[in-house]
Amino acid sequence: MSLISYFLWPTAADMPMINYKIATSTYKVVTFSQPPYLTHLLALYTPGRSLRSQDKHLLLEPAVSTVIGSRGFSYAAPSLSNYLPVEIRNSSLFASFKRNAETYYFPVPSRRPAPRHPPPLATARSSDPAFRLTMRALRLIFTPPR
Repeated sequence: MSLISYFLWPTAADMPMINYKIATSTYKVVTFSQPPYLTHLLALYTPGRSLRSQDKHLLLEPAVSTVIGSRGFSYAAPSLSNYLPVEIRNSSLFASFKRNAETYYFPVPSRRPAPRHPPPLATARSSDPAFRLTMRALRLIFTPPR
C-alpha cells in the first residue's frame, strides 16, 4: 500500500464521520436547497396514493447497477437519510438535527461506575479487621508444622 492511498482511503473507523457529514449535507440540501449544485441530485419520494410513509420525508433512491454508482452522493445521501429515524429526519431546526445525528452516529458509552475491588494486600491497612484475618489465615496456611 502506498503512502498516498494510506491517507486517502477511508477505514471502518472513519465511516461514522463520513455518514454524519453526508447526512448533514443531505439535510441542508433538502431543507434549505443549499448548496445549489446538489439540489438536482436529490428527489423527494411522493407515493402515487395516500400511504403512511408519505409524512416520513423519504428520498427517492435511484437504481444503480455498479459499485462505483453506489458510492455517489445521489445514491448514498438518500439511502443514509432514509435509514435515519423519523424523529431525526423531521427535525425543524438544523441545530437539533445536528445534535440528534451526532448522538445517533457517535453514541456516548454508558457511564457505569468502575467495579470496586478490594485493595491489594500490600496497600491495605493493618488496622483493618479483614486484613488482619486474611494475614492470620495466610500464616496458618504457610507456617511449617513444629
